[in-house]
Amino acid sequence: MTITKPNQIVLPFTPEHLKILLHEVCDDQNEFTHQQLVYWCEKYALYSQEYMLDEKKWQQGLLDESEKEEAKAFGIAEDITRQWYAYMMKQCSSKEFNVESVSYLEMPKGLFVKWLNDLYIS
Repeated sequence: MTITKPNQIVLPFTPEHLKILLHEVCDDQNEFTHQQLVYWCEKYALYSQEYMLDEKKWQQGLLDESEKEEAKAFGIAEDITRQWYAYMMKQCSSKEFNVESVSYLEMPKGLFVKWLNDLYIS
């Protein structure tokens, strides 16, 4: 994996790379923060804008064998992002909130295990 700036994971937006990143977190081998993963997932969702703009297309993609893996990865990337912001809001009061303080937050590992399992389940 390539990490350049302190806040950027540089990998193509593919289901396989999402699996790699989740494996690294689950195995405690990640050299990136959870916040950096969230930023990558946000970009992944934007990269998959056809699903973001049309929920019916995304739902159909989940049923189509040729699109299933990509549609599933998009949904997981979006869920990682949503869960991060919900978790962040629970962990930090408005007085404590700043970019540096949230960069050290870590979501429960069980969430990453679930997301990784969801990627592998057909």
